[in-house]
Amino acid sequence: MKRLYALFSLALILNSSQAQLDFGDITIDDIKKISTQIFDDSTECIYPLLTVSCNQSASLQIKEGTSSWTFSNTSYPGVNEICLESECISIVCNNYDMVPATFNFTSSTGDVFEIVVAPETIEKWLWTPGVEIMQGCSDITACNYNPDLPCENFSNCNFDCYGCLDPEASNYDPNATLDNGQCCYALYHVVSENPGWWIARDIYNVVLGQGYSNEDFSFCYSGTCFDFTFVDDNAGVTSFSILDEIGNIVYTATTSQSGYSHAVLSFDGTPGCTDESACNFNPEAICSDLSLCSYDCYGCTDQNASNFNSEASLDDGSCCYSNWYTIILDQPCTLILSTHNPSGETFVNEMFSSEISFCLEENGCFDLTVYNA
Repeated sequence: MKRLYALFSLALILNSSQAQLDFGDITIDDIKKISTQIFDDSTECIYPLLTVSCNQSASLQIKEGTSSWTFSNTSYPGVNEICLESECISIVCNNYDMVPATFNFTSSTGDVFEIVVAPETIEKWLWTPGVEIMQGCSDITACNYNPDLPCENFSNCNFDCYGCLDPEASNYDPNATLDNGQCCYALYHVVSENPGWWIARDIYNVVLGQGYSNEDFSFCYSGTCFDFTFVDDNAGVTSFSILDEIGNIVYTATTSQSGYSHAVLSFDGTPGCTDESACNFNPEAICSDLSLCSYDCYGCTDQNASNFNSEASLDDGSCCYSNWYTIILDQPCTLILSTHNPSGETFVNEMFSSEISFCLEENGCFDLTVYNA
């Protein structure tokens, strides 16, 4: 086809220059005629013609066998004719409906076949004109490996037959026929299939498992607690769950507005704050969760100080014996505070969300600049 196209282009050049060349038995008129047959949409298809019909709403995708080039993508019901150039055709039938869909195929090479697609299912086939349609994959490790395919195809491969074959394992799969080498003899956890990325770590920060919950969604762990993070794909609010090996929900949560969720999960251990400097340090905690730590017990414990905190039990060295100021904000703002003197030294320049307190030992005057965040 590329050669004919080149000849057709040459014919146009020859016509424009009135040149005379000898092509033997092929004339300029012959080239024009051939090129018209190939490129003029109004002429008859010179390649195998495939006629397709479907009895209900569905979609069909015809692709070149190895190049995965989309030749036609048409919605049904209705009848469609497709002029095929490839010797190996990938057929993908997608049924959106709640009842089976039947695709009927007839080709100019004499092939007649049908594909019945179950409700809400995708069927993938390979077909060569003059040869029966086939299903399968060219990957020898795939569950549907087919050595008799008319051409190589790796888009239809599935590996559903892999799983743990040991009945003693917590993730034993009775439907598996090939062992995946991932049998779990401890606690087996499954992350619900929601669009998001997750990672689980043990108390020593070793990764137990990670991935996308619609693909890699399980991990095995023999410890008593683990750290779990979930991030929504769309950076929005979504819910997810962690299930045990028999499908019981052991944890469920909803991400924040930014699509983020983090927790330390415990099944047999005691969760708690393990920071010895925290007010609620728990020496008996097995599962370290620093998000539980509180430091509210810190403050100025000197009654003679202007910022004395009667609720503080631990002194943080912040006692002020001159002017103590507190600025309360109703929204996040950037504050710039400077001493009111010839030097004008800036001692605060940052954003605050609610309030700020500070001690000023000079004459009690300061310059304040506020930027709305």
